[in-house]
Amino acid sequence: VRTLSEVGEDLENQLWGPASGQSRAPTVSDGRARLQTIDQLIRVFEETVNQWKTMPEADAPTTVLVRRISNCIGFLRKKRSAILVAYVYLQTDQWRRIEQASPQAHDKLVAMLDAMEHSLNEAIRDDPASPRAYLARVEVRMLGAAFEGNLVARSAEFDEELRDLQRRSVEHTWPMNVDTRLQKLRRLLGLGRGLDQMKQLLRTRA
Repeated sequence: VRTLSEVGEDLENQLWGPASGQSRAPTVSDGRARLQTIDQLIRVFEETVNQWKTMPEADAPTTVLVRRISNCIGFLRKKRSAILVAYVYLQTDQWRRIEQASPQAHDKLVAMLDAMEHSLNEAIRDDPASPRAYLARVEVRMLGAAFEGNLVARSAEFDEELRDLQRRSVEHTWPMNVDTRLQKLRRLLGLGRGLDQMKQLLRTRA
């Protein structure tokens, strides 16, 4: 598990900034590649467990070994959640560039936002305790609402979602930077800000 931990940490950290020895920032393609790597690891472990289930009892591995492999799968799914969040933030960078260069590409931009939200739903499924997955999802939803020009009209809906996340933050002792980010989002809503302010906020990471 220690080796898996190191692999998982490396895959995630490579998406939050230039890795040691690299001069360029990570890209969406980098995120997709890291996600494929973690998916392959999960698939190998899951296929192994499934094969064991079909073996005669006398030949099957011990319960302790099965439990250890299952724990490895759980760990990898949490890492997959973290990688998905980092991947989505890279996609928001790409989304901003496309929106700035081709604001008329409405359908493509909406489809990108839908795909990002789907990825974050997967991240929450993989790790229901991940604060950054919930935070990123509400940010993507608010970005979409701002893009469609109805962020102010939906402010009550988003404010309630942000309040709920703040309650979870206190209950589960989420990192302080996540709570600070939630407060910034609520202030943005309260000031009736729109797309430009959401894009500016998403230039930074929680």
